[in-house]
Amino acid sequence: MTSLLTACRSGDPEHAAKAIDELRQIGAEDAVRDIAGQVSSQHAAVRSAVVSALGSLGRNQPEIAGPALVHLLADTDDYIRAEAADALGIMGYAPAAAPVAEHLRNDANAVVRAASAETLGDLGDVDAVPDLVRALADSDQAVRGYAANALGLLGTTEIVPILERYAAVEATPATRGELLGALYRLGADGALASLLQLLSSADASFAPNLLNTVDDLASRRPPSGLTADAPSILASLRDLGTRLASVAAHASAVSVRLSAASRVGEQPS
Repeated sequence: MTSLLTACRSGDPEHAAKAIDELRQIGAEDAVRDIAGQVSSQHAAVRSAVVSALGSLGRNQPEIAGPALVHLLADTDDYIRAEAADALGIMGYAPAAAPVAEHLRNDANAVVRAASAETLGDLGDVDAVPDLVRALADSDQAVRGYAANALGLLGTTEIVPILERYAAVEATPATRGELLGALYRLGADGALASLLQLLSSADASFAPNLLNTVDDLASRRPPSGLTADAPSILASLRDLGTRLASVAAHASAVSVRLSAASRVGEQPS
């Protein structure tokens, strides 16, 4: 590892980027401080390697990796800003909530705004709810979808009417699925029936997105009614897999996770 650390500090962008990537691949958590030290490199390839490595290696050292990733939120490279936002959410670095919300509001790049919306849901900061509600009107469908998902994780029944209003007019099926998933998570009447109806009419272009929505419902903060509703959801997943061979494996994998999640939610008799 010594030679990789030397290359990391060498100032040669090609060698440094390659060394940082190799440190990430071998899981070198001891190198986090050295990697974070390259956060202000003039070379985008090095900074890109830094953001990937810190997202992978920095979870146990948030006091080092977190501030470095927040610094990269201001990078001139769109990809690096988006990856920094993603990494901060995965890390659960709560001090990043305010700067991430700033990027949701004002970043010119839709990918960065979408990553910021997703991260705000991961960070669990309810102060982000107003910004996420505003993001439901974003011009980009992915931003709207991630904002809806985050609101399902952070919101309360008070925002159900807002989500219902947006779901009623959302033209993009995948984004409408995220809105319905958020509504179901928050206990809104009729949300699951509408989501399953959308699933029954899905084509191969957006069925994977809807499957990801269902998968997320089973994986994070499962709705209170998931155990009781699991049979009808599983039936819809089986029908989808039969109807669209291209998503059959995906539907089967989601079914396995949904079955496991619903068993966890069962009450002992």
